[in-house]
This record gives sequence, structure tokens and C-alpha cells, in this order.
Amino acid sequence: MYKVEINDLKKFEENYEKNNTLKVSTNAVINNGINNTALNKQVIDKCPNIFNINVKTGKISNQKQSGRCWLFAGLNMLRNKLMEKYNLDDFGFSQIYLTFFDKLEKANFFLNKIVETRNLDITSREIEYYLNNAAADGGEWSYFVNLVKKYGVIPQYLMKETVSSESTNNLNFILNAKLKEDALILRETKEENLDELIKSMLSEIYNILSVCFGKPITHFDFEYNDKDNNYYIVKNLTPLKFYEDFIGLNLEEFVNVTNIETEKISLNNVYESEFVNNMVGGKNIQLVNTTISNIKSALIYSLKDNQICWFACDVLTLANFTKGVMSCNLYDYDDLFQTKFSMNKKQRATTKFSTCNHAMAFTGVNVLDDGTTNRWKVENSWGDKDNPNNGYFVMSDDYFNEYVYEVIINKKYLNEETLKLLDKKPILLKPWELI
Repeated sequence: MYKVEINDLKKFEENYEKNNTLKVSTNAVINNGINNTALNKQVIDKCPNIFNINVKTGKISNQKQSGRCWLFAGLNMLRNKLMEKYNLDDFGFSQIYLTFFDKLEKANFFLNKIVETRNLDITSREIEYYLNNAAADGGEWSYFVNLVKKYGVIPQYLMKETVSSESTNNLNFILNAKLKEDALILRETKEENLDELIKSMLSEIYNILSVCFGKPITHFDFEYNDKDNNYYIVKNLTPLKFYEDFIGLNLEEFVNVTNIETEKISLNNVYESEFVNNMVGGKNIQLVNTTISNIKSALIYSLKDNQICWFACDVLTLANFTKGVMSCNLYDYDDLFQTKFSMNKKQRATTKFSTCNHAMAFTGVNVLDDGTTNRWKVENSWGDKDNPNNGYFVMSDDYFNEYVYEVIINKKYLNEETLKLLDKKPILLKPWELI
């Protein structure tokens, strides 16, 4: 095993002192930070917020200090259809309404999994996964489908965000404390049928959520003004009825098309994980893994048809939030540090350097004369403050290739090659085998 010696440090220092470029970099980084120093203005200039396919959307949403990007992106994907159908300038669904039931269902899923795994050591990797995600904000497209199918949706004005929904740390602390306490009780009890015990535990979770979010409504009247300021009211709706009558998209027709390669995941296969879910009896996450070109062609068809698409990527890599740009060459780290960063997409995913950590929506694309693409319009959920594109991002085509992993697309836009994959039996994955 190699051990760092004092003489080695002297050699390292000599090599550093010989490199005048590193000395310049040192002064720049110390005064400005890494990304401000490495930022490539030419790349930003090549990413204008202009697109020849551009779907009309509403005002930008803001998840604030919460990890609900997947839920916001899902609701953003739905609203342009309602706006188009009913001639609206803008519309918003209540994010907190679905958040309430997501937290409740996740708690139930967690408690049931704790019962199922009572025979495992509490230090096992599976139980560790459940304990780490007992009250997590994060989610997948399948979580969104589960919630909408069971609970429907409601207009935003009927149930608005609260302090606890916009900044979830304190609430998650409380939920974690209660759920992990409940987990120990469930593991220690000798009873076989624990449904009533779980139900009583969930009643307490419901109370906590009601205190922090308010009690979710079950019936309402939908009132709205269209672009021409005409007033309408539809009375006595349920959230499910509202979804069916005013949106009506069959979410089962949408496919999670992915481009992921690791040592465990290869192209032209279908993958599923029964561990990754937010609801007992809900749909598991399922990935139809294909080429990036298949995804792009289907996505273009979707956008041309005025259907925006939920997607997930690695937003923490090579994105500048104040410039509103995502591009592979956005930062010149190689020259700044006089080294090479050369991992490819598969290597980054395999080593977990790059992970699928944020969901947004594609709302536009710029298609060149030869049919290729050079940039994509992205609707984010971080508000519009300090963003030159009013909260939207411009994604370069090379970034799409390297850092986009999942795109939700209606089956009718997929080519034959991708559709054939739907007939394959899914390969089961453990949650830690996903990215």
C-alpha cells in the first residue's frame, strides 16, 4: 500500500511551482471560486433562449426548499393541456395536495416493508435503504402516476403552499422520528396481523401532516376566468372527477424511456424495482432503456404535438443556475486545474459520480435544417428570480446526450424499435443498482 512520504510532498510542491498556469488559477479561484473562474462565456452565448418548437406553458413554479421536483414537473406536464383546452392564460395545480398524500402513502409503504423484513438484521442493506427513505421528499414518475390515479388533482388556489411544504426539513425530521420509532415497535412485536397497529400509526402521521399542511379537501367548486375574462363555475367536483373531466390524460400510456448504462444496466432492456415505490399496491418504477437518438426523435414528435415531457437528469453537474444554461463545456476545469476529466456517461453512472437527481420538463427544442438538434428548452421549478430566462433553462444538445437519463413519453410517439422493448420481461434491480 502506497504511503505518502515527506519527500513526495516536496516533489509535488516542485511540480506545482513550475506550472505558471496553476499560479494564475490559484489567484483567480481564491478570489472568485472555482465555477466563476472556469465559466466559459462563449458556451453561454451559444445557448440563446430561442426555439423553433416551443410549447406554451404557464408561469414558472417554485418548489423552494423541498425535494419535490418530480411532483412539480409532473403537474407542470399536465397544466398546458388544461390551459389550451379551456383558453387560460395561466393555471396552477396544488402541489401541497399531492404532497400530503405522498407523505402519507410513503409512511404506509415504509411501515409495511418494515413488517415484511422483520426476519432481516436491522443493519441489512435493504432495511438501511428503507430507513434512509422513510420520510424523503424525492420521487419518481411512477410515484406521480400512483398519486394522481388514486387521489386526483385540485386547483392551486384551493390548497396553497405552507411554510412546512415549502421548507420540509423540520417536517421530515418529525416524520422520521415518529416512523423510525414505529419501525422498532413493529420489529419487536410478536403479533402476526399488524394491520390495525399500522393503521393507528398512520392516523398519527395524518395528524402531523394536517397540522403542517392543513386537511386536504374532498369536494369543491371549480371557478375560473378564461383569456377573454369570461367567468365559469363547475360545482361539486371531487379531485378525481376534476382530473377526469378537465385533463383526462391516460398516464398509463406514458413510458419511462431511459438512456442509462452501468455494470448492471445495459441498453435494449427493461428494468424494474419493487423496492422503489411510494404506495402499497402502486406501480413500480419501470425503465425502458434505449438509445439517446430514439429518445430524442420521440421527444421531438411529442413537442410538435404540444405535449411537454417530464424528464430527469444530473442537474448538479455542468449547470449554471444564474445563467440558465446547461452545457458540457460550460466550465473549463481541464485548463483551470491542468488535468483531464475524461469519464464517459457509463463510467460516471457506474461510479455514482453522476446520478439522476432532479426532474424538470422539456417544453421546446431547436431543430436544424438537417433534422438534428442543438438546444432544448427546460421548464424548471426553482422560481424565476436571478434567472435570465424567467426561470427556464437552455440545455445544449451535448448535455442532453451525457446527463439526461429519463424522459416520460407517450407510447404513440415511440418508434418500433423502442415499442418492441415493452414486450420484454423486466429485469429486477435493487434500489442501490439504480442511479
